[in-house]
Amino acid sequence: MLASQELLLLIQQMFNYFLKTYAVVQQKYKLSPDRVLNLEETGITTVLQTPKVISQIGQRQVGQCVSAERGNLVTFCGIISATGVAIPPVYIYPRVRMKDAFMFGSVPGSVGFASKTGWMNSDIFVKVLEHIKKHE
Repeated sequence: MLASQELLLLIQQMFNYFLKTYAVVQQKYKLSPDRVLNLEETGITTVLQTPKVISQIGQRQVGQCVSAERGNLVTFCGIISATGVAIPPVYIYPRVRMKDAFMFGSVPGSVGFASKTGWMNSDIFVKVLEHIKKHE
């Protein structure tokens, strides 16, 4: 396992490499900030954690109702430009087939895809790029 100083040095080297590469790409293509995008992928559980309960001091019984089921992890991809303009999100469900009902109540323009693992793969990544192209 890397010591904290070695890890810090590695992170600094990686960041410097990114900045050099970004400078080369920026100089070659002259990208405006609205053309620089950040895609962040994270997992969201479908079942919420139990909330804290507040009651009177001395009360022996406090009622609370929570779900006992195990939730699924849905992958959420947020996409935003360097100017702060957001593209509707992408949801990836751990399923074999996508159902339209999964997208009920989602942000207008957002899309959903099904993946056996629930995580992004190369096929879905291409679809996400098409989604980005559609909203630019």
